Amino acid sequence: MSRASIAVVIPTRNRADMAIAAIEHLRAQDCGDLKLFVSDNSSIEEEVARLADFCRSLDDPRLTYMRTPGNLHQGAHWDWAISQALERSDATHATIHYDRKILRPGQAAAWIAVAGQFPDKVFTYVTDAVSADPPPLRLWQAPWTGKLYRLETAHIAAVSASGEAAALGSMLPVLSNCLVPRAAVESIVERFGDLCDSTTADSCFAYRFCALHDDYLHLDRSLTVLYGSHRSAAVGYLSGGGGDFADYRETWRGESWLDAGIIPGLNLGYNMLFHEYELVRREVGGRLPPLDRAGCLRDLGRGLFWIRDPEAREEVRKLLVEHGWKDEEAPPALAQKASLPRRAYRRVRQHARLLLGRILGVAPPVNGFQFRSDEEALVYAVKYPSAPSPSAAHLALARPREVDADLP
Repeated sequence: MSRASIAVVIPTRNRADMAIAAIEHLRAQDCGDLKLFVSDNSSIEEEVARLADFCRSLDDPRLTYMRTPGNLHQGAHWDWAISQALERSDATHATIHYDRKILRPGQAAAWIAVAGQFPDKVFTYVTDAVSADPPPLRLWQAPWTGKLYRLETAHIAAVSASGEAAALGSMLPVLSNCLVPRAAVESIVERFGDLCDSTTADSCFAYRFCALHDDYLHLDRSLTVLYGSHRSAAVGYLSGGGGDFADYRETWRGESWLDAGIIPGLNLGYNMLFHEYELVRREVGGRLPPLDRAGCLRDLGRGLFWIRDPEAREEVRKLLVEHGWKDEEAPPALAQKASLPRRAYRRVRQHARLLLGRILGVAPPVNGFQFRSDEEALVYAVKYPSAPSPSAAHLALARPREVDADLP
């Protein structure tokens, strides 16, 4: 087993409080092999000052504060930040850690264990989510077995091309859900000129990686919790506005937008992922199969669920039909907020179940429970993680093969 060290890159933009929370959770890990790099791309000077002052006040040699050279779009920002982190450290691996994500207590040891035993392999892991979309605010916990699996990139690419990438969940090797060996970063940069400088850094990396490498690992364990959906650019993209999506588009400026998507320029479903997949496929040829138009249109149809405005949703539906989508199974609109009496009933039922769990000494089920705030949901997510599943049925689409490993 080799010694691993991880450059944890926290890219942030006008979210000083969230970045500070991420830093504090990472610094609390009982692990000396994390090197933290905060990359600040903020446009609001008060946010810059608050975060920079906080980082300096810690006087922690594990923590480096970096200010981006200008107002970068996400892909350019992540690309620059990872390059700087690897240049400024001897880290064996790098990972992107959202500012609105926390690492569960003690779980850095799992990162280090897998990276040390399989130093040349990219590996993904499971993330739970606190989200208000669809409303109300809930904690969603993914099933997990606790085991390590090997996945083949050719199959993952084929599933993506069929329009079913969403069903892969945490198994899709997006950059914010991976630990990436230094050599893998270098291989992508050498072939493509940069790591992830495109419309969406996550899926750009995913398909560049799949085009160059045969396999990767998936640690089927919930290690992190994502929250702050009200600031999510992705939620704004899916729902037709809100979150930080307007700012995301603004930083992209006048450059072409999703022109390689199944329907060029359309903000819907996984069209952004299809765009990145197609860009890579055009460059590498037969290494990635062509996108299946019917399957991808089915995915875009499922994306109608997320659009909040009924009129906007109907306009997009018509556009899909014009492009050949069959709407026999059109999804319902985004759920509306429950009535006050019903919300009160749910809260009483929830807390009764929690109290009964404590009395019986059993961790209560919290998946899908309502919470009043992100903070409250995060407390429960950490205190009551879901139990491991005896079945790996949730992994079936990826065709995993179990790998022997010594995991903490």
